[in-house]
Amino acid sequence: MAEITEKELKKQIANGMFSPVYLLYGEESYLKQYYAGLIAEKSVPKGFEAFNLHKLEGKETTFDEIADAAEQLPMMAERTCVLVRDFDLKALKGAQREKLEAFLADPPETCSVVFWMDTIEIFPKQNRDWQGLIKLFAKSGSAVNLSRHTAADLTRQLCASAKKRGGILSPDTAAYLVSFSGSDLNILLNELDKLCAYAAGREITREDVDAVCIKSVEATAFDMIKSLLRGNYAGAYQMLDTLFAQKTEPVMIAGALISSYVDMYRAKAALASGERTEAVAQAFNYKGREFRLRYAAQDASRLTLEQLRECLDVLGEADESLKSTRADKRLVLEEAMLRLQCITN
Repeated sequence: MAEITEKELKKQIANGMFSPVYLLYGEESYLKQYYAGLIAEKSVPKGFEAFNLHKLEGKETTFDEIADAAEQLPMMAERTCVLVRDFDLKALKGAQREKLEAFLADPPETCSVVFWMDTIEIFPKQNRDWQGLIKLFAKSGSAVNLSRHTAADLTRQLCASAKKRGGILSPDTAAYLVSFSGSDLNILLNELDKLCAYAAGREITREDVDAVCIKSVEATAFDMIKSLLRGNYAGAYQMLDTLFAQKTEPVMIAGALISSYVDMYRAKAALASGERTEAVAQAFNYKGREFRLRYAAQDASRLTLEQLRECLDVLGEADESLKSTRADKRLVLEEAMLRLQCITN
């Protein structure tokens, strides 16, 4: 067994060669849920789920209960499946950690236990405990990092998904949808459902995306900055109005603005040093969000590195004020936008 890729996981499921234990983690929530469900569907025969499929909520479950469920013998089937959502493996200490290690060293042969990290975030590069746990799962089963797809992959998947739904979606419009609503696959597929229903069999257009889809906070923040840079101040403040009307958390708005300026700073610094934006995308993991750097490079051409640093200082101060003071949050953001306007014009 080993750490495997999404492609290898697909092949494993298609061939019915299930691992005794799985650890599904990563950025893409839709894929984690999808593959956890697919392992259960393909490993347990239809009609026998009541006997052989056990679904457990990790926050309400002990490890002993998980182990007991895994030890149950299959009824009228070859194997059972235990789905465990959001069980904090890292929290196991002492005797409980020893039980986990003993279980992983000799897992039941007739069961697949799927630890599906839905909301628990795993950052193995920053955390040695998770590094050790991933190695344990990889040794006796399969550990799968389900990260965001590239923008190109998302575009292909959206086009194929539209076809399955009876819709027509061109690659250009699919790419526009990704830039409009973000790279979260679950959100994109929900928006695609709306688009297919709205278009009712005709080809989906950019105008349809504008009409029925929800623009991500990141995309709106990018448009706000673009408006500021082009002197369309009324438009920028109108977008801020929209975000507040949608009950968007002010800290999220500030974070999205900061991210956009960081994108511009990275793109500008790369170009100044003779590097291409593709190198930045690889160095800072822009998988699924490569378009952000392309757009950022265009707008960064209007500013100097010094101006970008000043903008980031302003937004850093606003972010700190939002998190640590009782100041009117809207005024904090409006003041920050006014200061950005003064720096960039």
